[in-house]
Amino acid sequence: MISNEAPYIVLNCADYANNPELVSSMLFGYVKGAYTGADEAKDGLLKQANGGYLFLDEVHRLSSENQEKLFSFMD
Repeated sequence: MISNEAPYIVLNCADYANNPELVSSMLFGYVKGAYTGADEAKDGLLKQANGGYLFLDEVHRLSSENQEKLFSFMD
């Protein structure tokens, strides 16, 4: 059973359909120095939602590459 305090995170993938690199870093996170301006490591939404819910609205709007990454993660 999932507790009432479990995270509930929503991401509308359509908002990032034209920026696959950004949505990838949002979903999977990044390490310090991964790109210019990445001054610190950041957990992705998948890790932040661990033990709770991650609702991906309009997931079909993700690039095929990001859909494949997401399916590999779920597998």
